[in-house]
Amino acid sequence: MSTVSLDIAALPQPGPFADDAAYLQHVLATAISSWQQQYSGSTRAGAVLAARLAANAAIDPSNASGQTVPLEVTPRQAELALLAAGMDGAVDAAIAAMPAGPAKRAAEITWRRSVAVQRYHPMIVALGPQLGLTSEQIDALFVAAKGL
Repeated sequence: MSTVSLDIAALPQPGPFADDAAYLQHVLATAISSWQQQYSGSTRAGAVLAARLAANAAIDPSNASGQTVPLEVTPRQAELALLAAGMDGAVDAAIAAMPAGPAKRAAEITWRRSVAVQRYHPMIVALGPQLGLTSEQIDALFVAAKGL
C-alpha cells in the first residue's frame, strides 16, 4: 500500500466561489497539481494516483445511475454508511497506518473534528484507493450516507 502525503495547510480554503461546483473544481485543480508534482516519476503508485486524479478532473455531480452525489455529509452519516457497508473503522485504520508526522496528525484531526465530510476533499480522494474503493463506490457511500 502506498502512502499519500497530504499538506493540509496547502489546501484551498473556501473563498468567493460562485457555487459548490466552482469550489470543487478549484480544490481538485490544486490537489491534482500538487500530487502530480509530488509523484511525477517517483513511484508507479504515485504515477497511477496522479493519472487517476487527472482523469477525474472533470467531475459530473451525478453517478452512473443518474443519482446526484452529495458534495458533503455529516460525520455521523459518513460513519453510519461505512458501518452499513461493513467498513466500520476502515478510515481510522488507514489513517493509523500513515507514517507518524504532521500529515498523519492533520488527517486524524480532519477525520475526527470536521463538521462535514466533503466528497472531493483531497483526503477522501486519497483514502479511497487505500480502502480499495473506486470513485463510483465512494459516490455510492455518499448517496447512502445522505439518506441516513
